[in-house]
Amino acid sequence: KKIFLLGHSWGSMLGMKVIEKYPNDYVAYIGLSQYCDPLQSDAIMMAYFSQQTQENSDKSTLKKIRSIPKLDEEDTDLVQRTKALFPLAIKFGGLYHDSSYSNLMRLALLPILTLKEYNIIDKYRAMQQNEKRLKIYYQDNFFESLTEVKIPVYFIHGKDDYVINYALTKKYFEMLKAPKKQFYTFEKSAHFPSFEEPDRFHTIMIEEVLPTYQ
Repeated sequence: KKIFLLGHSWGSMLGMKVIEKYPNDYVAYIGLSQYCDPLQSDAIMMAYFSQQTQENSDKSTLKKIRSIPKLDEEDTDLVQRTKALFPLAIKFGGLYHDSSYSNLMRLALLPILTLKEYNIIDKYRAMQQNEKRLKIYYQDNFFESLTEVKIPVYFIHGKDDYVINYALTKKYFEMLKAPKKQFYTFEKSAHFPSFEEPDRFHTIMIEEVLPTYQ
């Protein structure tokens, strides 16, 4: 009878649109690494990567960053661009607080691969980059298109997240109108706070979110 909707990253774009359109179907929404303005977030991320390489005098990596096409270029291959950004996000900590490929496997890929609720085709699609999906991701700006919702919202965001910028999402949260809202900062997380700090995430869900509606 009472449905809680949680959206993470790309799914948080869908999640906000769903509760905007069907507010009576959901008791509350949890935005995990909440989407708001992908173009501005991307610009902040690129500037951060460049700054990090310059401070470390890493000319080779800086050259790679400068070779990555901009989003406003018509012939930009979004799939290849995303693949080029991925190792940079791992290297500089914008994806995981403690960045490493082993963390990537342990925190993100392993749960997908071992989840019993989905078959092998579903799992392959979940990990596959898709041009159409990426185009959808970059086409909206919630600062302009979605400024009010009719149900309580809880945003959970890692402070080191540069995939979806932490400060930008917090700014969006502050201007968003909702009957009730709460923002949780995860100090030791980046883009995957529920995996990086699972105990705190579990405590918030069980002890703070759920009891409000029982």
